[in-house]
Amino acid sequence: MFSELVKEFHKKGIPTDKPDFYDHPNFIKEEQRDPSYLIKFAKFVAEKPYSNDYIEKAESIIFDVAKILSKQLLDNGCQGACVDISGILARILELKGIWCACIKGSCTIDFPQKSNEKTTYFWSSDHGEFTAGHAWVFAPPFSIVDISLKQQLYTGTKKIISLKLSW
Repeated sequence: MFSELVKEFHKKGIPTDKPDFYDHPNFIKEEQRDPSYLIKFAKFVAEKPYSNDYIEKAESIIFDVAKILSKQLLDNGCQGACVDISGILARILELKGIWCACIKGSCTIDFPQKSNEKTTYFWSSDHGEFTAGHAWVFAPPFSIVDISLKQQLYTGTKKIISLKLSW
Protein backbone atom coordinates (compact mmCIF):
# COMPACT_ATOMS: atom_id res chain seq x y z
CA MET A 1 0.00 0.00 0.00
CA PHE A 2 2.75 2.46 0.96
CA SER A 3 4.75 1.98 -2.25
CA GLU A 4 1.57 2.38 -4.30
CA LEU A 5 0.85 5.69 -2.60
CA VAL A 6 4.42 6.89 -3.15
CA LYS A 7 4.14 6.01 -6.87
CA GLU A 8 0.80 7.78 -7.19
CA PHE A 9 2.00 10.93 -5.46
CA HIS A 10 5.25 11.07 -7.45
CA LYS A 11 3.38 10.41 -10.72
CA LYS A 12 1.29 13.51 -9.96
CA GLY A 13 4.37 15.60 -9.15
CA ILE A 14 3.83 15.53 -5.39
CA PRO A 15 7.06 15.18 -3.37
CA THR A 16 6.70 13.01 -0.27
CA ASP A 17 9.83 13.93 1.65
CA LYS A 18 8.24 16.34 4.16
CA PRO A 19 5.51 15.76 6.76
CA ASP A 20 3.40 18.59 5.32
CA PHE A 21 3.51 17.56 1.66
CA TYR A 22 -0.28 17.89 1.52
CA ASP A 23 0.38 21.65 1.24
CA HIS A 24 2.17 21.15 -2.10
CA PRO A 25 0.26 22.84 -4.98
CA ASN A 26 -0.05 19.55 -6.89
CA PHE A 27 -1.55 17.82 -3.85
CA ILE A 28 -3.99 20.70 -3.37
CA LYS A 29 -4.98 20.46 -7.04
CA GLU A 30 -5.74 16.74 -6.61
CA GLU A 31 -7.67 17.40 -3.41
CA GLN A 32 -9.80 20.00 -5.20
CA ARG A 33 -10.71 17.34 -7.77
CA ASP A 34 -11.32 14.72 -5.09
CA PRO A 35 -12.10 15.99 -1.56
CA SER A 36 -11.30 12.54 -0.10
CA TYR A 37 -7.72 12.76 -1.42
CA LEU A 38 -6.49 13.90 1.99
CA ILE A 39 -7.33 10.41 3.26
CA LYS A 40 -4.51 9.13 1.05
CA PHE A 41 -2.12 11.37 2.97
CA ALA A 42 -3.31 9.86 6.28
CA LYS A 43 -2.87 6.36 4.81
CA PHE A 44 0.66 7.34 3.72
CA VAL A 45 1.49 8.43 7.29
CA ALA A 46 -0.02 5.23 8.70
CA GLU A 47 1.78 2.91 6.25
CA LYS A 48 5.13 4.70 6.18
CA PRO A 49 7.96 2.61 7.67
CA TYR A 50 9.66 4.32 10.60
CA SER A 51 13.05 3.53 12.13
CA ASN A 52 13.41 2.84 15.84
CA ASP A 53 15.42 6.07 16.16
CA TYR A 54 12.61 8.04 14.55
CA ILE A 55 9.99 6.42 16.83
CA GLU A 56 12.01 7.32 19.94
CA LYS A 57 12.50 10.89 18.74
CA ALA A 58 8.85 11.25 17.73
CA GLU A 59 7.57 9.92 21.04
CA SER A 60 9.67 12.42 22.97
CA ILE A 61 8.69 15.39 20.79
CA ILE A 62 5.00 14.44 20.79
CA PHE A 63 4.96 14.16 24.59
CA ASP A 64 6.71 17.52 25.00
CA VAL A 65 4.51 19.42 22.54
CA ALA A 66 1.28 17.79 23.76
CA LYS A 67 2.12 18.62 27.37
CA ILE A 68 2.76 22.29 26.55
CA LEU A 69 -0.36 22.68 24.40
CA SER A 70 -2.50 20.79 26.91
CA LYS A 71 -1.42 23.17 29.66
CA GLN A 72 -2.18 26.17 27.45
CA LEU A 73 -5.60 24.78 26.64
CA LEU A 74 -6.39 24.25 30.33
CA ASP A 75 -4.93 27.61 31.42
CA ASN A 76 -7.00 29.44 28.81
CA GLY A 77 -10.17 27.56 29.74
CA CYS A 78 -10.97 26.70 26.13
CA GLN A 79 -13.76 24.16 25.87
CA GLY A 80 -14.79 22.24 22.78
CA ALA A 81 -11.68 23.39 20.87
CA CYS A 82 -10.72 19.96 19.56
CA VAL A 83 -10.63 20.89 15.85
CA ASP A 84 -8.53 24.01 16.41
CA ILE A 85 -6.05 22.53 18.90
CA SER A 86 -5.62 19.31 16.89
CA GLY A 87 -4.80 21.38 13.82
CA ILE A 88 -2.30 23.45 15.80
CA LEU A 89 -0.73 20.33 17.31
CA ALA A 90 -0.38 18.71 13.88
CA ARG A 91 1.26 21.82 12.39
CA ILE A 92 3.75 22.12 15.25
CA LEU A 93 4.65 18.44 14.99
CA GLU A 94 5.15 18.79 11.21
CA LEU A 95 7.48 21.75 11.77
CA LYS A 96 9.48 19.53 14.11
CA GLY A 97 9.72 16.83 11.43
CA ILE A 98 7.07 14.52 12.88
CA TRP A 99 4.75 12.64 10.52
CA CYS A 100 1.13 13.00 11.58
CA ALA A 101 -2.39 13.48 10.34
CA CYS A 102 -5.27 15.40 11.88
CA ILE A 103 -8.27 13.09 12.12
CA LYS A 104 -11.86 14.29 12.25
CA GLY A 105 -14.54 11.87 13.33
CA SER A 106 -16.81 10.87 16.16
CA CYS A 107 -16.06 9.96 19.75
CA THR A 108 -17.90 7.93 22.38
CA ILE A 109 -16.90 8.18 26.02
CA ASP A 110 -18.01 5.57 28.54
CA PHE A 111 -17.56 6.71 32.12
CA PRO A 112 -16.89 4.30 34.99
CA GLN A 113 -20.05 2.46 36.05
CA LYS A 114 -19.74 3.67 39.65
CA SER A 115 -19.98 7.31 38.44
CA ASN A 116 -23.59 6.77 37.32
CA GLU A 117 -22.83 9.01 34.34
CA LYS A 118 -24.32 8.26 30.95
CA THR A 119 -22.20 7.73 27.87
CA THR A 120 -21.19 10.94 26.08
CA TYR A 121 -21.20 11.14 22.31
CA PHE A 122 -19.53 13.62 19.97
CA TRP A 123 -21.15 12.81 16.62
CA SER A 124 -20.07 13.79 13.18
CA SER A 125 -22.92 14.76 10.89
CA ASP A 126 -23.36 14.25 7.19
CA HIS A 127 -25.75 17.18 6.92
CA GLY A 128 -25.31 20.84 7.78
CA GLU A 129 -22.30 23.06 8.31
CA PHE A 130 -20.36 21.02 10.87
CA THR A 131 -16.59 20.65 10.94
CA ALA A 132 -16.46 17.44 13.00
CA GLY A 133 -17.92 15.74 16.04
CA HIS A 134 -14.41 15.49 17.43
CA ALA A 135 -10.80 15.77 16.22
CA TRP A 136 -7.46 14.32 17.28
CA VAL A 137 -4.02 13.68 15.84
CA PHE A 138 -2.62 10.40 14.55
CA ALA A 139 1.16 10.55 15.01
CA PRO A 140 3.14 7.30 15.01
CA PRO A 141 3.92 5.70 17.40
CA PHE A 142 0.59 6.97 18.82
CA SER A 143 -2.72 6.10 17.21
CA ILE A 144 -4.49 8.86 19.12
CA VAL A 145 -3.05 12.09 20.49
CA ASP A 146 -6.02 13.91 21.99
CA ILE A 147 -5.25 16.81 24.29
CA SER A 148 -8.74 18.32 24.16
CA LEU A 149 -10.86 15.41 25.38
CA LYS A 150 -10.72 16.56 29.00
CA GLN A 151 -11.67 20.10 27.94
CA GLN A 152 -15.04 19.31 26.43
CA LEU A 153 -18.22 20.81 27.85
CA TYR A 154 -18.66 18.39 30.75
CA THR A 155 -20.58 19.04 33.95
CA GLY A 156 -20.75 17.38 37.36
CA THR A 157 -19.02 14.05 37.84
CA LYS A 158 -18.07 13.90 34.15
CA LYS A 159 -15.98 17.04 34.58
CA ILE A 160 -14.21 15.66 37.67
CA ILE A 161 -13.47 12.34 35.94
CA SER A 162 -12.33 14.01 32.71
CA LEU A 163 -9.85 16.24 34.53
CA LYS A 164 -8.04 13.08 35.64
CA LEU A 165 -7.09 12.41 32.02
CA SER A 166 -3.57 13.56 31.41
CA TRP A 167 -0.90 14.11 28.84
